[in-house]
Amino acid sequence: MDELTRRIRNIAPDFSVSLVREIWPATLDGKLESAGAVGPRALAQAEKAGNPAYGRLSVYLATCRLLLYLGRGEEVLSAPSEAGRTAAAGAPAWTWLVPLCLAHLGRRAEAQEALNRFLAALGAGDAADALTFDLTNWLETAVLVEDREAATLLAQRLAPVAALASSTALAVPTCIARHLGAASALLGDRVAARRYDEQALDLAGRMRHRPESALVHLQLAELLLAGPHPSPEGEGKTTRAEALEHLDFAIAGFREMKMQPSLERALRHKDVLKA
Repeated sequence: MDELTRRIRNIAPDFSVSLVREIWPATLDGKLESAGAVGPRALAQAEKAGNPAYGRLSVYLATCRLLLYLGRGEEVLSAPSEAGRTAAAGAPAWTWLVPLCLAHLGRRAEAQEALNRFLAALGAGDAADALTFDLTNWLETAVLVEDREAATLLAQRLAPVAALASSTALAVPTCIARHLGAASALLGDRVAARRYDEQALDLAGRMRHRPESALVHLQLAELLLAGPHPSPEGEGKTTRAEALEHLDFAIAGFREMKMQPSLERALRHKDVLKA
């Protein structure tokens, strides 16, 4: 039994261990549809174990990221309400999950309302113990709804751990620097955005995390297409050709991994370049 299995088994039933051991490798390899197919089997195991509510929550947490990659966030929103209640009212693992999916689906007002509640709790000290993983997901939500004040606050808290990947025992990891790069771009700090994006690209490469790598390439392309600017070292200028390289890499990956929302976003930029 390896260390990951031991750690997860200490806090979760066997079906959760199976969930992680199948979903993580497939997701990192970009086999997203295969990873998503693990969910129903895990639910069946949870039903058999007599813990269906926990099983449903485990599946939603484990598959949320890959479903968002695939543009299928509405599947998480269909979560039965008892799963949320079983997770314990107000548990961070549940409070960020729905707003993040809402933001990805373009339901910005609902996502913003939840974000406001979280920020109020954070300001009052009620969420002072929020995990890095939770903060990363809230930062992603803030960027998607273009809440610059929230993005500033959350980015400041996450900046010291920019070099890390954020995850839990169940959820697929994401590069914190990728979200800090997106936040920096939203806030107009393009030099910091590029620095974070390059940091995320390095980490995603070392993790062999194909979806995250493709997303960072897209962010870099968008940053470069916004106009020439100094590199993080202050030398030289970015070029259209460099942006196109990042865009082509991202498009090829999105097509292969069936990451449709990101593919459509990348293709819109490609159309602009062709015009």
